[in-house]
This record gives sequence, C-alpha cells and structure tokens, in this order.
Amino acid sequence: KMNKIIAMALVLMLSASFSFSSAFSASEKPAEKKAVKLKVLLLPFLEFAPLYVAQEEGYFADYGLEVELVTMTTSTQAIPSLLQGELDVICSAVRPGLFNAMVRSGQIKITAGMFYTPSAGCSSTAIAVKKNWLENHKRGGQEKSEKRIQVGTVLQTTSHYYVEKALNSAGYSSDVLEIRNLPAPVRFEAFMKGTVDIASIAEPWLSRALQNPDVTVWLPAPEIVPNMENGVLVYGERLLRREAETGNFFMVAYLRAARLLNQGKTPRNIELLAKFTKLDQDLLNKACLPVFHDDGKINTDRLAEYQKWLLKNKWVDRVLTPEEYWDDRFVIHADQLLESSSHQ
Repeated sequence: KMNKIIAMALVLMLSASFSFSSAFSASEKPAEKKAVKLKVLLLPFLEFAPLYVAQEEGYFADYGLEVELVTMTTSTQAIPSLLQGELDVICSAVRPGLFNAMVRSGQIKITAGMFYTPSAGCSSTAIAVKKNWLENHKRGGQEKSEKRIQVGTVLQTTSHYYVEKALNSAGYSSDVLEIRNLPAPVRFEAFMKGTVDIASIAEPWLSRALQNPDVTVWLPAPEIVPNMENGVLVYGERLLRREAETGNFFMVAYLRAARLLNQGKTPRNIELLAKFTKLDQDLLNKACLPVFHDDGKINTDRLAEYQKWLLKNKWVDRVLTPEEYWDDRFVIHADQLLESSSHQ
C-alpha cells in the first residue's frame, strides 16, 4: 500500500536524521524488531480523537510503536501518573494543574497543540443560552449588575476563561457569576433542565442542545478567543529525555491522524469518529467537528493571556515562559518529514 511505503520511508528518514539515542537503528524497519511499548492517556471526547485514529489506522504500528490507550475521564487524574512514569504521554485540556506540574517538577512539557478555537468558521464549542435569557440580556438595565447568573463550565479551564471573558465584555461583573464546575454530560443535562442559565457546550452536546427550539448560540468561541489553545499533548521524562527518538516517531503518527481528521467529514472519518464516540453518524455529520493543528504548533501568546487570568485568580504560582512549558523539537522534526514525504 502507498501509505505503508510512505510510512517506511519516514521511518528510515527519522532514523538517519534524528540524533537522539533510540531503540531503532538507521538500517532497521519497524517490522524487523520488537515493538516499543507506550502507555498513552486517551480522554473519551471528540477533541482527542486523533490518538484513537492513529491507533485504529495503524499509524503507531507503522513506526514500531505498540501503544496502549488508557482511558480516564479527566487529565487531572493522569498528571501524577505521567510524573511517576506510569504513563508516557497524556492528552490534556489546558488547565492550571498542568502548568503548576510543569514548573514544580521540570519533568514534563507540552510537545504539541491538539485542538484549538479557529479564527472563523464552524466552531465545535459555543456559549449556549435559552432564548428568554437572551431576550433579557438584550434589554439589559439594572438586571446586569444585580441578578446572579448560573454558569455551567469546567472550572479554571480555557472554557471557563472564555465564558467569563464574554460575560465581562457584555457588561456582567465576575461578582455576579456563579460558576458551576460540571463535566460535559452533566453540564448538558443541567443546562437543558434550567439549573444553569448559560453554559459552554462542545460537540456533540451542542448539536443535541440546538435541537430544542428554545436553545440558541449566544457567542461561538471564535468571536471571543480566536486561535485559543484548548487541548495539548504532553510528554513525560521518558520521551523527552531518555527515548526522544521514540517520541519523534509518536509525533509523526499523531500528526498523520490529525491531518486525516482535518480533511473533514469524509465517510472514513465519520466512520472512525462514530466508532470512537459511539455516536450516531447522522449526528456527527450535523456537528461542527474540532479543528486540529496540522503542524502541532501552539499559540504561545494566547496561552500567556490565559495564564495571566489564572494568576489574577491565584490559580497558578506565576506565568511561565514558553521555554518552561513548550518543547517544539518533536513537531518541527515530524512536520518536516511529513512535508518532505508528501512531495515524493
């Protein structure tokens, strides 16, 4: 198969050009050696689907990697496991616990951006409101400064950041916001039942909510925080230092999957996403799918703004420089190899 030939060519190029110590020699192919085993966190949400796709499409295996995908409901649970070497890679929402762990341990770093808020177009995340709330908002007046607003989001994440930023811009003080820390399925139910007034909702729950005629989108994420990083890949000490070339193989496989999904709602992509999420294909075809970085690079300016907000709320020790949390070696090398292979 052509994909297999390209993968083999990339393996040889990686081995010949990457200078770190590795389990692979320049003259060997993955099929001729024992696979390198890795444990990788997979969160069961659309935004982290490239990891599943890389496994399902055989991209990890193409580079001699035997990846065990370990499922948890939140990356907060996984950070200690990454620090202790029980996991090699985690996918994570951007959150203060991640920055604090990086600065305190010095053993983990972000190595790729995953999903982000595009600057325009269909957004997989939005602030959903009931139409009667929107009508009251448009009337404005004294109600803005006095009535408390029940907000459904995930505390301290970029989702919380952009909801608060939107409400502040609309004239609501942070003092009137009652932040309800709710995971995605619970948040959707709370919003639909009316126990929260507004909510940051991502797909597929957003499409489900909009099936109700009383629900509307107030502000899509691109109007508030365009090009915001929302999810990242994080390497532990093993791939950052001891087996960096293995980390490079992993990145090539990951970026192949991200680029595949960025091709949009192809029949194969919808099939893969339906299998991963257990969602109906018709729903996925109606949804706005997450957008992934083709090159894995991140917007450090947006992350600086987010960290300043965290610091103001005393959720982080200080604002980190990009050098303290970001290691771009892997995405630079993998992107160069993928680009060169596409011209062969």
